[in-house]
Formats: sequence, C-alpha cells, structure tokens
Amino acid sequence: MAQDAADAGFLVTAVLRERREIPKLFGLPLEALREDRGDGSVSARLIKVSGIVDQSMYQFITRNSREAVDAGANVLIFEIDSPGGLKHVAEAISRYLCDLESRKVKTVAWIPNEAMSGGAIIALSCDQIIMAPDAQLGDIGVILQIGPGEPFERAPEKVVSPFVVFVRGLAERKHRSPGLLEAMVDRNVTVFQVRHRKTGQVAYMTKSEIDSHADEWIQGPLVLESQDNRLLTLNGNRAAELGIADAPCSNVDEVRLRLSVPEDFNLQPVEQSWVDTFIVILGSGIGTFFLITLAIICVYLELHLPSGFFGIVATLLIALFFWSRFLGGTAGTLELVLFVIGLGLLAIELFLIPGFGVFGVSGILLIVGSLIMASHTFSGMTTGERFTESMSSLTSIAGAMVTVFVIGIILNRYLPSIPFLNRLILTPPGYSATASGPLLKRSLLQHAENQTPVQPGDRGIAASMLRPSGKARIGQHYVDVVSDGGFIDHNTPIEVLRVAGKRIVVRAVEPEQNSDSA
Repeated sequence: MAQDAADAGFLVTAVLRERREIPKLFGLPLEALREDRGDGSVSARLIKVSGIVDQSMYQFITRNSREAVDAGANVLIFEIDSPGGLKHVAEAISRYLCDLESRKVKTVAWIPNEAMSGGAIIALSCDQIIMAPDAQLGDIGVILQIGPGEPFERAPEKVVSPFVVFVRGLAERKHRSPGLLEAMVDRNVTVFQVRHRKTGQVAYMTKSEIDSHADEWIQGPLVLESQDNRLLTLNGNRAAELGIADAPCSNVDEVRLRLSVPEDFNLQPVEQSWVDTFIVILGSGIGTFFLITLAIICVYLELHLPSGFFGIVATLLIALFFWSRFLGGTAGTLELVLFVIGLGLLAIELFLIPGFGVFGVSGILLIVGSLIMASHTFSGMTTGERFTESMSSLTSIAGAMVTVFVIGIILNRYLPSIPFLNRLILTPPGYSATASGPLLKRSLLQHAENQTPVQPGDRGIAASMLRPSGKARIGQHYVDVVSDGGFIDHNTPIEVLRVAGKRIVVRAVEPEQNSDSA
C-alpha cells in the first residue's frame, strides 16, 4: 500500500519491508525499537533467580511468573545471579519469557553480580537489562560432559552452530546486536564497531556481516573484549556502551526508580521457599523412585490387608507425585487422564476378565508412559537429550518396580511374623507363624499319635495288587502300603520295612518265610 501511495503522488520518503529497518533509515540504535508494553500504571513483581540453571529454576520461574501475571502484574523484574547451567533448560526459560510479550508483560533483568552462560541467556531474553556497574554478563560457550565424573570439554561445531542461530534470533527479537551475542557463544568470532555510510548509525557487527554489507557499513575499531579467542564478557558500564543493557544502577531502589514503580508499592523479592525445595526433591530421580516404590507397596499391602489405610496412603503418594509435576510445569491434564485410564484398564483385567492380556498390558503401558511424560517437558531438548531424560525416568520407575518385587517376596514370607502387620491378617485357628501351614490341637492328634498298628518287621499279605501302592493285611489290620520296588501281586507275602507317619513301605518275601499262611 505504501508503494501505491508513492505511485499516486503522495510524499513517501522510503518503503520498508520490516520494522527493524527503521533504525537503519533514521540512524537510530537497535534498542530504540524496544516497546514499553503496558497501560501506563506499573504493577511489578520482583523474582529472585539465583544458582544453577536447572529444571528446578525453570519450575520456579514459570510458576511464579504465571502467578504474578494472573494477579495483574505487567512488569516482571528478575534479579539474576547465576553462573550458568543446563543449555536446554536455559532455552526453555528463554522461550517462556519471550512468550510473555503476547500478554503485554514487560520483562526486566536486574543483574547485581553476574549472569553467565545459561544465566546470560535468561537475562538476554528479557526486554530490558539493567546491570550494576561491575556486574558481569556473557560467556555463553557450550560445553559437554561425556559421562558422569568425566571432565567438561568444548562442544563440537554441530552443537554450537544451532545454538548460534538460536542466540542470533534472540538478539533480533529483543533488538540487540546479533554479532555481539554471537561473540558470547563462539570464541572464534570478533566484533567491530561499524558506521552506516548514509545515516551515520553506529552498530556492532562480525567480520562476516561487514563483508556481506560492505556497501552500507564502514568498518571501525575492534571490540576489544572479543579478541584473543575469548568469549565475549561485559561489565555493566561496557554493556551499556554497546547497547546490550541500559545505564547501570547500583541497587534495586535505583531500578525501582528507573522503572517508575510507585514508592508505596511493595517490591519484596520472591525467593525459593521450602515448597520449592520440596517440589525439587519430589521431582528428582530419588524422589520419584521412593514415591512410586512406596505407592506400589501400599497397593500390595492393601490387597493383602484390606484395611483401607494403605489404600489411602497409596492415593496420597500418587497425588504428591502429580502435584509436584503440576506445580513444576512438567505435567498437565493429559498425563493425569492417561494414568487414570491405565488404572481402569488394569482394574478391569484383574477383577473382571480372567487371565492377563490386552487390557492389563495396555494399562501398564499407559501408567508407565504417563509417569514418564509427567516427569519432563522435553521442550528445547535435542533427540539425544530427550532419550537420556526418558531413560532416566524409565530407570527410576523400573528400579521402583524391581524393589517392590523383592519387597513383595519378603513380605509374603515374613508378613505373619511382623509384630504390627500380623494383627491385620485373619488367620485360621491353630495357625502358627513359624509353621509351614495350619496346626491341629494336640488333643485331636493324641489318638493318632498313640495308635501304631504296624511296626517295621511285621509281616502280612498283600490284600490287593500293589502298583506300587495298595492294601495289605497285617495281623488284624488292613492298611495302605507302598511297595519298595516293583509291583506285588495279590496274596503275596510281604514284610514291613519302615514306617514314616502314614506311609508304610513293604517288600515281598518268600512264601516259606511267612509264618502267617493265607
């Protein structure tokens, strides 16, 4: 439409295809494009972000940011003090902060000490950066650890290159110099100050950028912090000079004044509490292992000891698992629905359908899958990282199941001997925990113990064919006997070899040796 207006005779000085071409046209710095999103009234929330960038930090930032925005905050101030951490977590936090633009929320990074590596990614994802004069920002080099206990080493080019693309895209989105941010990631990149030939605009570009736009920009002095094969790191004063950050502030009160936060507004920092720590513990591999192990054990005990107590405990443990995942931002309605459906299928298989088949297998797969899905978001991870995280969760779940299997065997053997639990078991009269089965009263066994109709050495006649068991007449008693060898014909003389309880073992003897004739 602008081109049509120019063709119609209207005064049009230039036609721009993109918004970011405005600074080039009027000789303005990139930071001139940054907007002040909001309706003029500032409602701020100060969130303190410190320590290693890991999943717990992602959960803390997303949860408190979501609560602040839902409460009406339009300015989120992140007080960042971090040496770095996990790359994929920093990328996930970056994407979350950038998405706050759609909700008209302004994000501000306040750096009193340092924001390095992953911490720098979080700061650079904010709309505005304010640093203390001596605070440090940068050094976003990617390092890898091949295995546990192994030393860290520089990431290969195939890992660095996609990350450079991500960082440059972040710089363009937040209207900062892509070349300066690339120099924070790649130590082989040097940055120069350049000046536009027509407008006189000052910017900072890499050598490759200058060469591709040599007809527009004049190369100037080198940015000294990017030389000598170093990852670009800037203090507060230097970051302000290069347009990465605003003018430095000495403390949070100056930041409040800079952002026009009313003096009567309570700007107390939100820090990690015991709830956050508890959520981190429950979300760890060990926490997952114990939650699932104890839950399955309680289900096992409830099936054997139907008191209701263990069923309630198992329900509470599963609720704790999903509660920690919901607050951590890794689980949603889908995971809970899959888990409930899996339980339903397993219950149908156990109580309604004989045997074990499709319903049981499907139920187990749905339960295990929902537990894995609830443990991770997989956002921003590479395929290898997703596989590693999935195997970590699967290991915890498999370890829990193996542990439950072993404990189940032990409980099945010793449950009647456990002092408290044996009171919950309904046992038949005369049952002893130390016996292999029920015992009869001694009075019932007295007659059987005193009655001994035959003894070893007694002789008689086979009253039936012994194949090898059958009937024999010994004296005046007909008893069940077992042949010591092969078959014994009817009316064959026999001799008792041994008696073991009700088992009487006999052998055939010669007729002339039998004094009891038929």
